Amino acid sequence: GYRSADASVYLPGRNLLLLGLAGVYCARRKIPVVYFGALKGNPFADSRPPFLRAISRAVSLALGAPFRAVAPFRRWSKSDLLARFPGAPYDRAFSCLNPRGLRPCGACNKCAEGDKARRFLSSTRKSNVIK
Repeated sequence: GYRSADASVYLPGRNLLLLGLAGVYCARRKIPVVYFGALKGNPFADSRPPFLRAISRAVSLALGAPFRAVAPFRRWSKSDLLARFPGAPYDRAFSCLNPRGLRPCGACNKCAEGDKARRFLSSTRKSNVIK
């Protein structure tokens, strides 16, 4: 639901699978680093530094190619990120648990996060207007 906690939408193995696939892609193209978009407040073990170190090592060993998964925004909240890059095309992206084609459902907790982010951006832009 819209007000549910992040823990209620945990997908077991999601980051393990995604980073494993990214590792195969990167190894085949000789790309040694993948940047992972985990933010501050992410409650899941598969987005924390010990996991990222372990998956980096496992992919490197399995594929015989250097690979490192890093989370450069791990200490940033979503508001920090939005404030740092205010001109980014956020209107072209969304995160939703039950999208309707290319549109968010508007009823899940990921949509709630998006709504909160849009309110933050709107208030930030209004406060930066030159009078």
